[in-house]
Amino acid sequence: MLLALAAHPAPLTVTPPTQRAAQGAMDLPHRFGKYELLEHVATGGMAEVFRARSFGVDGFEKHLVIKRILPGLARDPRFVGLFVKEARISAGMSHPNLVQVYELGRVVDDHYMAMEFIHGRDLARVGRALRRSGGRVPVNLAVYIAVSVMRALAYAHALTDPVGRPLGLVHRDVSPHNVMLGFEGEVKLFDFGIAGLSGEGTGGGGKHGYLSPEQLDGATLDGRSDVFCVGILLWELITGQRLFGGADLEAKRIAVRAAVIPDPRDAEPRVPQALVTVLRHMLARRVEDRPESADAAAEMLSAALFPQFPAADARAARAFMRDLFPEEAARPSGATVDLGGLARDLEALGEGTLSRVITPSPEPFSAEPASVRLRLCWRLAGGVRSRARRGGRGAGEWDSPHPLGVPPRRRWHLPGRVFELFDLVLLLWAGERASPRATWWRASLSAL
Repeated sequence: MLLALAAHPAPLTVTPPTQRAAQGAMDLPHRFGKYELLEHVATGGMAEVFRARSFGVDGFEKHLVIKRILPGLARDPRFVGLFVKEARISAGMSHPNLVQVYELGRVVDDHYMAMEFIHGRDLARVGRALRRSGGRVPVNLAVYIAVSVMRALAYAHALTDPVGRPLGLVHRDVSPHNVMLGFEGEVKLFDFGIAGLSGEGTGGGGKHGYLSPEQLDGATLDGRSDVFCVGILLWELITGQRLFGGADLEAKRIAVRAAVIPDPRDAEPRVPQALVTVLRHMLARRVEDRPESADAAAEMLSAALFPQFPAADARAARAFMRDLFPEEAARPSGATVDLGGLARDLEALGEGTLSRVITPSPEPFSAEPASVRLRLCWRLAGGVRSRARRGGRGAGEWDSPHPLGVPPRRRWHLPGRVFELFDLVLLLWAGERASPRATWWRASLSAL
Protein backbone atom coordinates (compact mmCIF):
# COMPACT_ATOMS: atom_id res chain seq x y z
CA MET A 1 0.00 0.00 0.00
CA LEU A 2 1.30 3.42 -0.91
CA LEU A 3 1.59 6.05 1.81
CA ALA A 4 1.09 9.74 1.09
CA LEU A 5 2.51 12.25 3.57
CA ALA A 6 2.63 16.01 3.08
CA ALA A 7 2.12 19.32 4.82
CA HIS A 8 -1.39 20.59 5.51
CA PRO A 9 -2.36 23.38 3.10
CA ALA A 10 -3.04 26.91 4.19
CA PRO A 11 -6.74 27.59 4.81
CA LEU A 12 -8.59 28.45 1.61
CA THR A 13 -12.03 29.94 1.16
CA VAL A 14 -14.91 28.50 -0.84
CA THR A 15 -16.15 30.90 -3.47
CA PRO A 16 -19.94 30.78 -4.05
CA PRO A 17 -20.88 29.67 -7.60
CA THR A 18 -22.46 32.99 -8.55
CA GLN A 19 -19.40 34.92 -7.48
CA ARG A 20 -17.13 32.42 -9.23
CA ALA A 21 -19.03 32.80 -12.49
CA ALA A 22 -18.59 36.54 -12.29
CA GLN A 23 -14.88 36.16 -11.63
CA GLY A 24 -14.33 33.73 -14.49
CA ALA A 25 -11.87 30.88 -14.02
CA MET A 26 -10.89 30.31 -10.40
CA ASP A 27 -7.34 30.56 -9.15
CA LEU A 28 -5.79 27.19 -8.36
CA PRO A 29 -5.13 25.69 -5.90
CA HIS A 30 -8.62 26.31 -4.52
CA ARG A 31 -10.27 24.85 -1.44
CA PHE A 32 -13.48 22.98 -2.29
CA GLY A 33 -15.13 21.58 0.80
CA LYS A 34 -12.79 19.01 2.31
CA TYR A 35 -10.72 18.87 -0.89
CA GLU A 36 -8.19 21.13 -2.56
CA LEU A 37 -8.50 21.53 -6.34
CA LEU A 38 -5.01 21.50 -7.83
CA GLU A 39 -5.33 21.41 -11.60
CA HIS A 40 -8.12 21.81 -14.15
CA VAL A 41 -8.16 18.70 -16.34
CA ALA A 42 -11.12 19.08 -18.70
CA THR A 43 -14.57 20.56 -19.20
CA GLY A 44 -17.41 18.60 -20.78
CA GLY A 45 -20.98 19.33 -21.65
CA MET A 46 -22.25 18.70 -18.11
CA ALA A 47 -19.29 18.84 -15.75
CA GLU A 48 -15.70 19.94 -15.28
CA VAL A 49 -12.92 17.76 -13.93
CA PHE A 50 -10.10 18.68 -11.55
CA ARG A 51 -7.15 16.85 -10.10
CA ALA A 52 -7.46 17.30 -6.34
CA ARG A 53 -6.29 16.04 -3.00
CA SER A 54 -7.88 15.24 0.32
CA PHE A 55 -6.27 15.41 3.74
CA GLY A 56 -6.10 13.41 6.93
CA VAL A 57 -4.19 13.49 10.18
CA ASP A 58 -0.41 13.91 10.43
CA GLY A 59 0.00 15.18 6.89
CA PHE A 60 -1.77 12.27 5.18
CA GLU A 61 -3.05 13.13 1.73
CA LYS A 62 -4.65 11.29 -1.17
CA HIS A 63 -4.77 12.46 -4.76
CA LEU A 64 -8.05 11.96 -6.55
CA VAL A 65 -10.30 13.51 -9.19
CA ILE A 66 -13.20 15.84 -8.50
CA LYS A 67 -15.89 15.89 -11.18
CA ARG A 68 -18.12 18.90 -10.53
CA ILE A 69 -21.31 19.87 -12.30
CA LEU A 70 -20.87 23.07 -14.29
CA PRO A 71 -21.89 26.19 -12.34
CA GLY A 72 -24.39 27.21 -15.02
CA LEU A 73 -26.19 23.87 -14.65
CA ALA A 74 -26.03 23.56 -10.87
CA ARG A 75 -29.65 24.66 -10.43
CA ASP A 76 -31.07 22.76 -13.41
CA PRO A 77 -32.96 19.74 -11.97
CA ARG A 78 -32.55 17.75 -15.20
CA PHE A 79 -28.76 18.01 -15.26
CA VAL A 80 -28.45 17.52 -11.53
CA GLY A 81 -30.57 14.39 -11.88
CA LEU A 82 -28.31 13.02 -14.62
CA PHE A 83 -25.24 13.77 -12.53
CA VAL A 84 -26.66 12.06 -9.45
CA LYS A 85 -27.71 9.10 -11.57
CA GLU A 86 -24.16 8.69 -12.91
CA ALA A 87 -22.77 8.80 -9.38
CA ARG A 88 -25.23 6.20 -8.12
CA ILE A 89 -24.48 3.85 -11.00
CA SER A 90 -20.71 4.25 -10.74
CA ALA A 91 -20.49 4.06 -6.94
CA GLY A 92 -22.07 0.61 -6.97
CA MET A 93 -19.41 -0.84 -9.29
CA SER A 94 -16.02 -2.25 -8.39
CA HIS A 95 -13.83 -3.68 -11.14
CA PRO A 96 -10.10 -3.33 -11.93
CA ASN A 97 -10.90 -1.83 -15.34
CA LEU A 98 -13.39 0.75 -14.06
CA VAL A 99 -12.55 4.08 -12.45
CA GLN A 100 -13.76 3.92 -8.85
CA VAL A 101 -16.19 6.56 -7.55
CA TYR A 102 -15.68 7.29 -3.85
CA GLU A 103 -18.56 9.62 -3.02
CA LEU A 104 -21.24 12.01 -4.21
CA GLY A 105 -21.39 15.31 -2.36
CA ARG A 106 -22.32 18.96 -2.55
CA VAL A 107 -20.47 22.15 -1.63
CA VAL A 108 -22.88 25.09 -1.46
CA ASP A 109 -24.80 24.56 -4.76
CA ASP A 110 -22.09 22.53 -6.49
CA HIS A 111 -22.71 18.77 -6.81
CA TYR A 112 -19.53 16.75 -7.23
CA MET A 113 -18.15 13.23 -7.42
CA ALA A 114 -14.86 12.20 -5.85
CA MET A 115 -13.22 9.63 -8.12
CA GLU A 116 -10.09 7.53 -8.40
CA PHE A 117 -7.05 9.36 -9.79
CA ILE A 118 -5.32 7.56 -12.68
CA HIS A 119 -1.81 8.75 -13.52
CA GLY A 120 -2.01 8.45 -17.29
CA ARG A 121 -3.70 9.75 -20.44
CA ASP A 122 -6.99 9.03 -22.16
CA LEU A 123 -6.91 7.35 -25.57
CA ALA A 124 -7.80 10.60 -27.34
CA ARG A 125 -4.57 12.20 -26.10
CA VAL A 126 -2.64 9.01 -26.84
CA GLY A 127 -3.91 9.17 -30.42
CA ARG A 128 -2.88 12.82 -30.81
CA ALA A 129 0.59 12.07 -29.48
CA LEU A 130 0.98 9.16 -31.91
CA ARG A 131 -0.08 11.30 -34.86
CA ARG A 132 2.52 13.92 -33.92
CA SER A 133 5.26 11.32 -33.59
CA GLY A 134 4.19 9.15 -36.52
CA GLY A 135 3.89 6.13 -34.23
CA ARG A 136 1.32 3.36 -34.01
CA VAL A 137 -0.11 1.23 -31.23
CA PRO A 138 1.24 -2.33 -31.57
CA VAL A 139 -1.46 -4.77 -32.63
CA ASN A 140 -1.22 -6.94 -29.53
CA LEU A 141 -1.31 -3.87 -27.26
CA ALA A 142 -4.40 -2.55 -29.07
CA VAL A 143 -6.11 -5.90 -28.43
CA TYR A 144 -5.05 -5.80 -24.76
CA ILE A 145 -6.70 -2.38 -24.39
CA ALA A 146 -9.88 -3.50 -26.16
CA VAL A 147 -10.13 -6.71 -24.09
CA SER A 148 -9.67 -4.72 -20.87
CA VAL A 149 -12.52 -2.39 -21.86
CA MET A 150 -14.64 -5.42 -22.77
CA ARG A 151 -14.05 -6.94 -19.32
CA ALA A 152 -15.23 -3.72 -17.69
CA LEU A 153 -18.32 -3.62 -19.89
CA ALA A 154 -19.09 -7.29 -19.26
CA TYR A 155 -19.10 -6.55 -15.54
CA ALA A 156 -21.35 -3.50 -15.99
CA HIS A 157 -23.74 -5.33 -18.30
CA ALA A 158 -24.17 -8.14 -15.76
CA LEU A 159 -25.04 -5.90 -12.78
CA THR A 160 -28.25 -6.70 -10.93
CA ASP A 161 -30.44 -4.92 -8.41
CA PRO A 162 -30.58 -6.02 -4.74
CA VAL A 163 -33.09 -8.79 -5.51
CA GLY A 164 -31.06 -10.17 -8.42
CA ARG A 165 -32.90 -8.66 -11.39
CA PRO A 166 -30.58 -7.59 -14.26
CA LEU A 167 -30.20 -3.82 -14.53
CA GLY A 168 -29.59 -3.97 -18.29
CA LEU A 169 -26.91 -1.26 -18.01
CA VAL A 170 -25.47 0.06 -21.29
CA HIS A 171 -22.61 2.59 -21.24
CA ARG A 172 -23.62 4.36 -24.51
CA ASP A 173 -20.47 6.51 -24.65
CA VAL A 174 -17.50 4.20 -25.18
CA SER A 175 -15.04 6.53 -26.92
CA PRO A 176 -11.33 7.41 -26.72
CA HIS A 177 -12.10 10.26 -24.31
CA ASN A 178 -13.57 7.81 -21.79
CA VAL A 179 -10.79 5.21 -21.68
CA MET A 180 -7.69 5.89 -19.58
CA LEU A 181 -4.33 4.22 -20.18
CA GLY A 182 -2.19 4.62 -17.08
CA PHE A 183 1.56 5.02 -16.89
CA GLU A 184 1.65 1.76 -14.93
CA GLY A 185 -0.17 -0.06 -17.73
CA GLU A 186 -3.68 -0.07 -16.28
CA VAL A 187 -6.71 0.37 -18.54
CA LYS A 188 -9.76 2.10 -17.04
CA LEU A 189 -13.19 2.86 -18.48
CA PHE A 190 -15.11 5.74 -16.96
CA ASP A 191 -17.92 8.29 -17.44
CA PHE A 192 -21.30 6.57 -17.16
CA GLY A 193 -22.91 10.00 -17.49
CA ILE A 194 -25.40 8.93 -20.16
CA ALA A 195 -25.52 5.23 -19.29
CA GLY A 196 -28.98 3.74 -19.61
CA LEU A 197 -30.83 1.10 -17.63
CA SER A 198 -33.46 -1.26 -18.95
CA GLY A 199 -36.84 0.43 -19.18
CA GLU A 200 -35.34 3.92 -19.47
CA GLY A 201 -36.21 4.57 -23.09
CA THR A 202 -34.24 4.31 -26.28
CA GLY A 203 -30.75 5.17 -27.45
CA GLY A 204 -29.21 8.52 -28.18
CA GLY A 205 -26.39 10.44 -26.57
CA GLY A 206 -22.72 9.65 -27.10
CA LYS A 207 -20.24 11.17 -29.52
CA HIS A 208 -20.83 11.16 -33.26
CA GLY A 209 -18.37 8.77 -34.84
CA TYR A 210 -18.49 6.47 -31.79
CA LEU A 211 -22.12 5.36 -31.89
CA SER A 212 -23.73 2.12 -32.95
CA PRO A 213 -26.25 2.34 -35.83
CA GLU A 214 -29.16 1.45 -33.53
CA GLN A 215 -28.08 4.11 -31.02
CA LEU A 216 -28.03 6.70 -33.77
CA ASP A 217 -31.52 5.62 -34.82
CA GLY A 218 -32.87 5.88 -31.27
CA ALA A 219 -33.63 2.18 -30.96
CA THR A 220 -33.66 0.18 -27.73
CA LEU A 221 -30.13 -0.82 -26.77
CA ASP A 222 -28.41 -3.74 -25.10
CA GLY A 223 -24.78 -4.61 -24.40
CA ARG A 224 -24.06 -5.36 -28.06
CA SER A 225 -24.25 -1.63 -28.78
CA ASP A 226 -21.21 -1.15 -26.52
CA VAL A 227 -19.48 -4.07 -28.29
CA PHE A 228 -19.86 -2.20 -31.59
CA CYS A 229 -18.29 0.92 -30.05
CA VAL A 230 -15.31 -1.05 -28.71
CA GLY A 231 -14.88 -2.39 -32.24
CA ILE A 232 -14.56 1.22 -33.45
CA LEU A 233 -11.92 1.88 -30.79
CA LEU A 234 -9.93 -1.22 -31.74
CA TRP A 235 -10.06 -0.49 -35.47
CA GLU A 236 -8.78 3.04 -34.85
CA LEU A 237 -6.04 1.90 -32.46
CA ILE A 238 -4.73 -0.57 -35.03
CA THR A 239 -4.89 1.72 -38.08
CA GLY A 240 -4.24 5.12 -36.51
CA GLN A 241 -7.17 6.49 -38.55
CA ARG A 242 -10.79 7.50 -37.90
CA LEU A 243 -13.30 4.84 -38.88
CA PHE A 244 -16.40 7.02 -39.12
CA GLY A 245 -14.97 10.42 -39.89
CA GLY A 246 -16.48 13.16 -41.95
CA ALA A 247 -16.45 16.86 -42.63
CA ASP A 248 -19.59 17.41 -40.53
CA LEU A 249 -21.99 15.61 -38.22
CA GLU A 250 -24.29 14.52 -41.04
CA ALA A 251 -21.42 12.83 -42.85
CA LYS A 252 -20.56 10.92 -39.68
CA ARG A 253 -24.16 9.83 -39.23
CA ILE A 254 -24.29 8.52 -42.78
CA ALA A 255 -21.04 6.59 -42.27
CA VAL A 256 -22.25 5.03 -39.00
CA ARG A 257 -25.59 3.96 -40.49
CA ALA A 258 -23.86 2.38 -43.49
CA ALA A 259 -21.33 0.58 -41.20
CA VAL A 260 -18.93 -0.05 -44.08
CA ILE A 261 -15.72 -1.32 -42.48
CA PRO A 262 -12.48 -0.97 -44.51
CA ASP A 263 -9.91 -3.73 -44.15
CA PRO A 264 -7.50 -2.68 -41.33
CA ARG A 265 -4.69 -4.46 -43.18
CA ASP A 266 -4.66 -1.62 -45.69
CA ALA A 267 -3.06 0.46 -42.95
CA GLU A 268 -1.42 -2.32 -40.89
CA PRO A 269 -0.51 -5.39 -43.00
CA ARG A 270 0.53 -7.44 -39.95
CA VAL A 271 -3.03 -7.76 -38.63
CA PRO A 272 -3.95 -11.49 -38.59
CA GLN A 273 -6.88 -12.61 -40.69
CA ALA A 274 -8.52 -14.06 -37.58
CA LEU A 275 -8.47 -10.61 -35.94
CA VAL A 276 -10.00 -9.01 -39.04
CA THR A 277 -12.80 -11.56 -38.87
CA VAL A 278 -13.52 -10.78 -35.20
CA LEU A 279 -13.45 -7.04 -35.90
CA ARG A 280 -16.02 -7.40 -38.67
CA HIS A 281 -18.10 -9.54 -36.33
CA MET A 282 -18.06 -6.82 -33.65
CA LEU A 283 -18.78 -4.07 -36.21
CA ALA A 284 -21.67 -5.86 -37.92
CA ARG A 285 -24.50 -3.58 -39.01
CA ARG A 286 -27.18 -5.92 -37.61
CA VAL A 287 -27.20 -6.39 -33.84
CA GLU A 288 -27.96 -10.11 -34.25
CA ASP A 289 -24.70 -10.63 -36.18
CA ARG A 290 -22.43 -9.38 -33.37
CA PRO A 291 -20.95 -11.39 -30.47
CA GLU A 292 -23.69 -12.13 -27.96
CA SER A 293 -21.88 -10.42 -25.08
CA ALA A 294 -18.83 -8.35 -24.19
CA ASP A 295 -17.31 -11.41 -22.51
CA ALA A 296 -17.69 -13.45 -25.68
CA ALA A 297 -16.11 -10.67 -27.76
CA ALA A 298 -13.17 -10.47 -25.33
CA GLU A 299 -12.54 -14.20 -25.63
CA MET A 300 -12.70 -14.04 -29.42
CA LEU A 301 -10.22 -11.15 -29.54
CA SER A 302 -7.75 -12.91 -27.25
CA ALA A 303 -7.86 -16.07 -29.33
CA ALA A 304 -7.49 -14.20 -32.62
CA LEU A 305 -3.93 -13.04 -31.86
CA PHE A 306 -2.40 -16.50 -31.58
CA PRO A 307 -0.09 -17.80 -32.81
CA GLN A 308 1.12 -14.74 -34.74
CA PHE A 309 1.39 -12.33 -31.80
CA PRO A 310 2.17 -12.84 -28.12
CA ALA A 311 -0.42 -11.48 -25.74
CA ALA A 312 0.36 -8.01 -24.38
CA ASP A 313 -0.10 -7.14 -20.71
CA ALA A 314 0.24 -4.25 -18.28
CA ARG A 315 4.04 -4.31 -18.55
CA ALA A 316 3.87 -3.77 -22.31
CA ALA A 317 1.35 -0.96 -21.84
CA ARG A 318 3.56 0.63 -19.20
CA ALA A 319 6.62 0.57 -21.48
CA PHE A 320 4.58 1.97 -24.37
CA MET A 321 3.20 4.86 -22.31
CA ARG A 322 6.55 5.74 -20.79
CA ASP A 323 8.12 5.85 -24.25
CA LEU A 324 5.30 8.03 -25.60
CA PHE A 325 5.07 10.40 -22.61
CA PRO A 326 8.51 10.26 -20.93
CA GLU A 327 8.27 13.58 -19.07
CA GLU A 328 4.69 13.12 -17.89
CA ALA A 329 5.31 9.56 -16.76
CA ALA A 330 8.31 10.67 -14.69
CA ARG A 331 6.29 13.20 -12.72
CA PRO A 332 5.08 12.17 -9.26
CA SER A 333 1.63 10.62 -9.34
CA GLY A 334 0.62 11.94 -5.92
CA ALA A 335 1.21 8.63 -4.12
CA THR A 336 4.51 9.71 -2.61
CA VAL A 337 6.31 10.21 0.67
CA ASP A 338 6.95 13.94 1.02
CA LEU A 339 9.56 14.14 3.77
CA GLY A 340 9.76 17.91 3.51
CA GLY A 341 6.04 18.14 4.20
CA LEU A 342 6.39 15.81 7.16
CA ALA A 343 9.21 17.95 8.52
CA ARG A 344 6.98 21.00 8.37
CA ASP A 345 4.25 19.07 10.19
CA LEU A 346 6.68 18.24 12.97
CA GLU A 347 7.63 21.88 13.28
CA ALA A 348 3.94 22.75 13.61
CA LEU A 349 3.67 20.34 16.54
CA GLY A 350 5.81 22.71 18.60
CA GLU A 351 8.89 20.50 18.78
CA GLY A 352 11.15 23.28 17.59
CA THR A 353 13.80 22.62 15.00
CA LEU A 354 14.67 19.12 13.87
CA SER A 355 17.80 19.27 16.00
CA ARG A 356 15.56 19.15 19.08
CA VAL A 357 13.68 15.95 18.24
CA ILE A 358 14.88 12.67 19.65
CA THR A 359 18.12 11.68 17.96
CA PRO A 360 19.20 8.13 17.08
CA SER A 361 21.87 6.13 18.79
CA PRO A 362 25.37 7.42 17.99
CA GLU A 363 25.94 5.35 14.87
CA PRO A 364 28.39 7.04 12.47
CA PHE A 365 27.06 8.15 9.09
CA SER A 366 29.06 8.31 5.93
CA ALA A 367 28.80 11.13 3.40
CA GLU A 368 26.95 8.87 0.95
CA PRO A 369 23.50 10.12 -0.13
CA ALA A 370 21.71 7.07 1.29
CA SER A 371 23.15 7.74 4.74
CA VAL A 372 22.13 11.38 4.52
CA ARG A 373 18.60 10.30 3.67
CA LEU A 374 18.62 7.82 6.54
CA ARG A 375 19.70 10.52 8.98
CA LEU A 376 16.74 12.68 7.93
CA CYS A 377 14.36 9.72 8.03
CA TRP A 378 15.46 8.79 11.53
CA ARG A 379 15.14 12.31 12.87
CA LEU A 380 11.68 12.66 11.37
CA ALA A 381 10.62 9.34 12.85
CA GLY A 382 12.01 10.54 16.17
CA GLY A 383 9.69 13.53 15.91
CA VAL A 384 6.71 11.23 15.47
CA ARG A 385 7.74 9.28 18.56
CA SER A 386 8.20 12.51 20.46
CA ARG A 387 4.66 13.52 19.55
CA ALA A 388 3.36 10.17 20.77
CA ARG A 389 5.25 10.72 24.03
CA ARG A 390 3.22 13.87 24.63
CA GLY A 391 0.07 11.79 24.17
CA GLY A 392 0.49 10.11 27.57
CA ARG A 393 3.53 7.79 27.56
CA GLY A 394 6.29 8.26 30.06
CA ALA A 395 9.50 9.94 28.96
CA GLY A 396 11.59 7.00 30.06
CA GLU A 397 9.79 4.73 27.61
CA TRP A 398 11.12 6.79 24.67
CA ASP A 399 14.48 8.05 25.93
CA SER A 400 16.25 4.72 26.03
CA PRO A 401 19.43 4.49 23.90
CA HIS A 402 17.88 1.67 21.88
CA PRO A 403 16.97 2.70 18.31
CA LEU A 404 13.35 1.80 19.08
CA GLY A 405 13.38 3.68 22.36
CA VAL A 406 12.96 0.49 24.45
CA PRO A 407 13.64 -3.22 23.94
CA PRO A 408 10.85 -4.86 21.94
CA ARG A 409 9.70 -7.04 24.85
CA ARG A 410 8.39 -3.91 26.62
CA ARG A 411 6.49 -2.53 23.62
CA TRP A 412 3.13 -4.30 23.69
CA HIS A 413 0.86 -1.35 22.86
CA LEU A 414 -0.44 -1.12 19.27
CA PRO A 415 0.56 2.54 18.58
CA GLY A 416 4.17 1.67 19.41
CA ARG A 417 4.19 -1.10 16.83
CA VAL A 418 2.74 1.25 14.24
CA PHE A 419 5.65 3.63 14.84
CA GLU A 420 8.10 0.73 14.65
CA LEU A 421 6.79 -0.29 11.23
CA PHE A 422 6.81 3.34 10.10
CA ASP A 423 10.50 3.68 11.08
CA LEU A 424 11.34 0.42 9.32
CA VAL A 425 9.75 1.64 6.07
CA LEU A 426 11.87 4.78 6.27
CA LEU A 427 15.03 2.76 6.89
CA LEU A 428 14.42 0.48 3.92
CA TRP A 429 13.45 3.42 1.68
CA ALA A 430 16.76 5.07 2.55
CA GLY A 431 18.70 2.10 1.24
CA GLU A 432 20.37 1.17 4.55
CA ARG A 433 19.19 -2.44 4.57
CA ALA A 434 22.61 -3.75 5.67
CA SER A 435 23.26 -1.17 8.41
CA PRO A 436 23.54 -2.25 12.09
CA ARG A 437 20.34 -0.38 12.86
CA ALA A 438 18.41 -2.17 10.12
CA THR A 439 19.76 -5.51 11.36
CA TRP A 440 18.59 -4.62 14.87
CA TRP A 441 15.17 -3.76 13.42
CA ARG A 442 14.79 -7.11 11.77
CA ALA A 443 15.72 -8.91 14.96
CA SER A 444 13.33 -6.73 16.95
CA LEU A 445 10.38 -7.34 14.67
CA SER A 446 10.97 -11.08 14.71
CA ALA A 447 10.73 -10.94 18.52
CA LEU A 448 7.33 -9.16 18.54
